[in-house]
Amino acid sequence: MVLTSPAGAVGPGKKLHPLSLLTTGTHATIRAQEQDSDEAESIQQRAEFEQSIAAAPAETAPTAGLMAATQTANSLAVSGGTWRPVTNKPFLNDPIARGANYGEGYGLITGRMTSFTSAGRYVYAGSASGGVWRSSDNGAHWRTVNRGLPRLAVGALATNSRDGSVWVGTGEANNASENQYGTGIYRLARGSDHWARVGGTELYGAGVHRIAWIRGYVYAATSHGLYRRSVSSARTSGWRPVLQPAGPQLYPPSSDVTDIIAVPGSRGRQVLAVVGWSGYSDPPQTQYNGFYVGTGGRGSFNKIVLSGDLDSAAQGRTTFSSSHGWLYAVVSDTETGDLRGEGAFVSRSGRPGGPWVRIADVDKLAASGSALGDSTSSYYPGVQADYNQYILADPGNRRHVYLLLEEVFESTDGGATWLAVAPYWNTAILSCNPTGDRPYACPPTTHSDQHAAMIRHGQFWTGNDGGVWRRPLSWHQRGRWTDLNATLYTLQNYSVAVGKVGRGLAYWAGVQDSGEPYTRTDMSQVEQAFTGDGGDTIVDPNDGNKAVEEYVFLDMFLTTDGAVNTLTEISPSCFSQGTPIANCDPSPRFIAPIEQDVINPNHWVAGGRYVWDDTKSWATVCGPSHCDWQQAYDTGQGHSITGLAANGNVTYAAWCGPCNPGDANPFVRGMATNYGGTWHQLSLSQLPNRYITSIAVDPANAAHVYASVGSYSRRWIPDAGVGHVFESVNGGASWTDISGQLPDAPVYKVVLHGSDLVVGTEVGVFVGHRSSVLAAAVTTSSATARPRWQRLGKGLPKVTVWDLAVGPNGQIEAGTHGRGTWELARTSR
Repeated sequence: MVLTSPAGAVGPGKKLHPLSLLTTGTHATIRAQEQDSDEAESIQQRAEFEQSIAAAPAETAPTAGLMAATQTANSLAVSGGTWRPVTNKPFLNDPIARGANYGEGYGLITGRMTSFTSAGRYVYAGSASGGVWRSSDNGAHWRTVNRGLPRLAVGALATNSRDGSVWVGTGEANNASENQYGTGIYRLARGSDHWARVGGTELYGAGVHRIAWIRGYVYAATSHGLYRRSVSSARTSGWRPVLQPAGPQLYPPSSDVTDIIAVPGSRGRQVLAVVGWSGYSDPPQTQYNGFYVGTGGRGSFNKIVLSGDLDSAAQGRTTFSSSHGWLYAVVSDTETGDLRGEGAFVSRSGRPGGPWVRIADVDKLAASGSALGDSTSSYYPGVQADYNQYILADPGNRRHVYLLLEEVFESTDGGATWLAVAPYWNTAILSCNPTGDRPYACPPTTHSDQHAAMIRHGQFWTGNDGGVWRRPLSWHQRGRWTDLNATLYTLQNYSVAVGKVGRGLAYWAGVQDSGEPYTRTDMSQVEQAFTGDGGDTIVDPNDGNKAVEEYVFLDMFLTTDGAVNTLTEISPSCFSQGTPIANCDPSPRFIAPIEQDVINPNHWVAGGRYVWDDTKSWATVCGPSHCDWQQAYDTGQGHSITGLAANGNVTYAAWCGPCNPGDANPFVRGMATNYGGTWHQLSLSQLPNRYITSIAVDPANAAHVYASVGSYSRRWIPDAGVGHVFESVNGGASWTDISGQLPDAPVYKVVLHGSDLVVGTEVGVFVGHRSSVLAAAVTTSSATARPRWQRLGKGLPKVTVWDLAVGPNGQIEAGTHGRGTWELARTSR
C-alpha cells in the first residue's frame, strides 16, 4: 500500500512501496506514535479518559450504582429482534494487503486478554472486558462461559485444586480503568456453566490481580487491598481485609496489592504480599508501597526491609513467581513510570527480604533480541511495566523463567541471559531481518503488551493486548508459536461505522490496540485496516471503502479504498505523526469526536480545544503548507471537546475542562453552538455537571437537539444531579430531562432512528419513541413528550456499548467495549 503524510512532514512525507516501509520508518510512524517517551503517560490518559465518562465529577464509579442499573435494565420490556455479531469471525492482522501492518507477524488477533487457568480438560482465558472463555481442545476453539456474571471485565482466574472449581475475579487490574467494573469474585463448580458469587459486596469496584489458596485460606490480591476467607466458609460469607496500609480508600488505590505468594519453604505459614500502586494520582501517594510479610491474618503483616539490588524507595507494581525455593519478582519504578530504575530480580535464598539480585534491566533486555531500543531511546523494554508485566518460573526447573513485558523474554539460566522469544514485531530483528525489508523471514511472533502466562501440559501460554498464543516449553528459540485467536472475539470498540459496498456493507470500528477492524458482508474474516489504537471513525454511507480513521488525540488518516493503497494523514492535531500545522489543536481528548453533518455527509466537524470544520470531505488534505480543516470556534484554554453534531451551518460542541477526576481543580463541562448565527456558550443550568458524551441534532430542525450524559446520578455521587438524556427544541437555550425510567448509568451515545431515540449505555442499548409531534413542527420552547424506554433487542453481551451508528439500510450498529461490533435489523418508524 501507499502511506502518505502532509507535504513537508518529517519522516512520512513520501509515498512508499510496502517493502520500504520498515526501513524508512513510515510503518513505525503510524504504528508507533505509542512509541514515545510518554507512553506510560498515554496509558494513564486513556484510563483518565474512560474514568471521566464513567465517574466524573467523582473519582471512581459506584459499583452499587452499576448493579442497580443492571437490575433496572433487566426489568424493562424488550423491543425489536435479536442482535447479530458482525466481528465474530477470524481477525487477521498480518499478512494482508491492507492497513499499515506489513511485517508485524501477529497473524490472527483479538482484544486484550488478562488471565488463564485450567481445570481438567478445560483451559479458561479471561478478557479485559469480554468475559471468560473456555476451550476443551487446547485453545483451538473457544466458547464463552459467562452465565451468572453481571459484568465481563476479568482480572484473575484460578482453580481450586481441592474440588476442581474455577474462580474468577472480576475487574481488570492493569491500570487501564476497567477495574471500576469489578463486581466481586465468582465460582464455577466443576461441571457447571453458571457462576455464583463468593462473598458479598465488599469487593465492589476492585480490580483483582491474583486469587490464591494458601494453607486453609483463599486470598484475593486486589486494588483495594488484600482480602481472605476460610476455605470452609459458606459461599455467601464475606471477604475480610487483612492488609490495607492506606485504609479502605477507593481512590487513589494506595493499598493496591498487586500480588501475593506463599514464602518459599514456609509451607504457607508465611505470606508475602506487595503493595504496588503506580502513583497515577496527584500527589502520587505511593508511600505505602512495599513488601509485606505476615501469617495471613489482619494485623500480622509488616513492611520489610529489602537488601540487594531492588530499590524499595521507588518500587511500584510488582509480580511474583517461585520455583524450588527461588523467588522471582518483576518491578516497575514509580519515579520513571516504567522498568527503568528497577527490573527483574531473584532471591535465591527464597527470603522475601533478599538479597535481591537484578537479573534483567532495560538495556540487558534490549540487547537480548528485542525489537525495541535501549534506555536512551524513546521506546524500550518495560516502557509500560505498570500496565503490562508478568513473570513465571517453570515449576519443574527454577532456572527456567519467562519475563513478560511488551515482549516475551525467556531465560534458561536463572536470568543470566535472556532471549526475546516473542519480539514486539518483526520489523527490527537483526538476526532474521537485517535489512529491514524481509520481515517474513522471521518466525511469527505474538501481539505486544503481555498480561498473563500459564504453563500447562508442556506448553507455555501468553495472553496480551491481541489475544492468546502458546508454544512448547522445551523450545527456547524464537518461533513455534501457535495462534489461538480464530474463535476468540473480545475487541474493545471505541467507535463503529458502516457504508455500502456493492450490494453489501463495509463495517469499520476503532478498537483498543488493534487499530481499525474492517470487514464486509461478503468476507469470511475481519482484516486490520489501521494499526495501533483506533479512535473515532466516519465512513461514506454510499461508499464503505471511504473512511477517516483516528489514531488517538485527533490524529486522523483518510482512505478512499479500504486502506488497500491509500492512507493519508489529515490531522489538525498537535499530536500528528508528521509536522503539525501552525495553529494545531493542543488539547484533544484521548478519543476525540469526529462527526458528519446529518444532512450532508460530506461536511465534517471534529473537535479538540477547537471546533474544526471541513467541507472538502474525501479530497481533504492537511499539512504545514495547507489544511482544509478550518477553526470554527475556540472553546477556551484547557477545554477539550467531548461531543459534536452538525446540521448544515449549525454546529453544537460539548466540552470539558478540567476533565479528569482527581485533577487539582474540579470537573467542569459546557456546550457551545452557533445556532442563531453566532457562536455562544449555553448556560446548561438544566443539565447535570457530568461528562457530555454525545449530541444528536434533528435533520429536520437544527434547533431540535439531544445530549447524552455519562456517570451516575446524585443517588450515588453527591452533586452529580439527575438524568442521562436531555432534549432541547430551541437551540440549547433550555433543556428537558427525558431519561424517564432509563437505567441510572452512563450513556455513551444517542442517535436518531426515524421517530425513535436509541442510546448506547453502560448496561445495554435502549430505544424510546420520540413523540407523535414531528420535529419539523416544533416551534415552541416546550420540549416534546418523554419517550418510554425499552431494551432494544435480545442477545447483546453484558458490556459497555460505546458507540452506535445507523446503517444505510436502517439497521443499528453497536460498538461494544469487549465483544466487538453487533448489528440489529430495524425499520425506521
